Amino acid sequence: TDDEQAARKAIQYLKQNSFGRATFLPLTVMKPRQLQTRDEQTAQKHPSFLGTASGLVTYDAAYRNVIQNLLGTVLITEDLKGANELAKLLGHRYRIVTLEGDVVNPGGSMTGGAVKKKNNSLLGRSRELETVTAR
Repeated sequence: TDDEQAARKAIQYLKQNSFGRATFLPLTVMKPRQLQTRDEQTAQKHPSFLGTASGLVTYDAAYRNVIQNLLGTVLITEDLKGANELAKLLGHRYRIVTLEGDVVNPGGSMTGGAVKKKNNSLLGRSRELETVTAR
């Protein structure tokens, strides 16, 4: 949202209509976050390190603080082994995401595995229907 007032209005709207919850990012108050200098230097020396997420995406300059806040301390690595090594070097203080989407969270917990791919295209559903009908 543009500012805190707009976020308050949106939250009030959600409450009044029982539309659930949402997180708002008021542009006027969002503060950028970044790696500590020594941690960035350590990361850059690791062969699996590709960059910070905020440095690897493109965005409109108006959203710089929001992007830096959300992605400025997220590190991207080639693989999970490299993510584990880098997390250990950095004291498990940052979220590290691999190119395959596996995550090493601050504190050391890990998230990963296979995601069941859903084929929601009309062609895919048509083929699925043909397969089920043929049985």
